[in-house]
Amino acid sequence: MASKSLREKLMRVKWIKKLLRALPTLLRLHIKYFENRKYTIRILKKEERKEKKQMQFPKSIAILFVGTGIYFNYFGEFYENIKRNFLPEIPKKFFVFTDKDFKENEDVERVKIPDEKIYAILRYLGDIPKIKNLKNFEYVIKMDADLVVPEPISSAEFFYHNKPLFGVRHPYFLCRQGSFEISPKSKAAVSPREDLSEYIQCCFWGGKTNYVVKMVKEMYKNIKIDLNNGIIARIFDESYLNKYFISNKPLFYVYPPNYAYPDVPIPEKLKKKILHVTNKRFKVNYQKK
Repeated sequence: MASKSLREKLMRVKWIKKLLRALPTLLRLHIKYFENRKYTIRILKKEERKEKKQMQFPKSIAILFVGTGIYFNYFGEFYENIKRNFLPEIPKKFFVFTDKDFKENEDVERVKIPDEKIYAILRYLGDIPKIKNLKNFEYVIKMDADLVVPEPISSAEFFYHNKPLFGVRHPYFLCRQGSFEISPKSKAAVSPREDLSEYIQCCFWGGKTNYVVKMVKEMYKNIKIDLNNGIIARIFDESYLNKYFISNKPLFYVYPPNYAYPDVPIPEKLKKKILHVTNKRFKVNYQKK
């Protein structure tokens, strides 16, 4: 009985320590939410007032999923959710960048990469142009493993612009400058003289296939130069994406932050289109969370 009581106390202590370790991150996220709340409301209300008409009509889409090691376990739920809720009327093929063996089929293909962090955050970009038959797809979209589309998004809702590339504005950098690479030693560095008013996320981006291939080739060229010089950019692939974005802004449509929204509340009456979920197995009302 005494040993059972001791075990219970130890379990409580362990749980409390785990909670305390998580608190700084949770607190930081909520501080950033309240800091950007006014700007989120302004941006999303402006977006709602836009007159939207479908301007692009891709007939096929390649979805890029990167998941090595334990992150491959996200793929089953990711596949079902994206197929069901994201542009469900357009045929899609999933290209899975992973070290794991699994059964491929006509809409899922493996792109073999090692279970190394440097591959998952940088080097995978060099493998995108090498995908066989990628140019058979009209559109290429890269989505992080922890993204969820809670309600269906149709082509008419999504393709209401005519830009060849897209990104999503970062919800924590609406009232302040984003985490651009500023070290002049890095090929991802931006200049303070450039328009740095918008910063996009690396969890969700894409565009017309030939434009995406050109972009990732440029990004990977810069990554290789930096790695050869012992340099890793501040926010990994996101730094190189933003470098390309800042240098080629006229090519990009920037979706508002609710197209890749974190696990914090969204201002009342506004809607999360796509979100990051810390634990996909939780059954939650994503709009209210």
